[in-house]
Amino acid sequence: MEVQFIHWNSTLYQNLEEATGKENGIAAICLFVQIGRENPAFKALIADSLDDILYKGRQKTTYAPFNPASLLPVSELLHDYWVYDGSLTHPPCSENVTWILLRYPLLLSQEQAMDFRRLNTYSQETKVTNAYEGKLVDNFRPIQPLNDRKIRASFQ
Repeated sequence: MEVQFIHWNSTLYQNLEEATGKENGIAAICLFVQIGRENPAFKALIADSLDDILYKGRQKTTYAPFNPASLLPVSELLHDYWVYDGSLTHPPCSENVTWILLRYPLLLSQEQAMDFRRLNTYSQETKVTNAYEGKLVDNFRPIQPLNDRKIRASFQ
């Protein structure tokens, strides 16, 4: 499992849609998830809201204070990362995305990670034939060609 924080360059573009596919338009900070101890920041923001958004098309607005940095490793571990130019991992899979992949993972408990496996890719009104149909799992795209991309590391 991975977490992606997608950012658009508001200095050059008016919105995410305008920045998509453009030079210096989008940067993504990404980190993988590792099973470990319960993450209180994750619990406060996401886990307590998942029941409200189990189905496609559902949304929930929360007014709880939240600092996205609380999901990142401690600051001294943020110095280790890889950077490469790539594309979005979801349609339209546009190029010109600067990816920053953090070396150290986000820790979640097994229960917190399993909460995501309850999410559905269909609306609540849709009839499914079994409990596993339409679950938001294994939703990765195939490995893409390197296309002469260079991967740079901030560490040795």
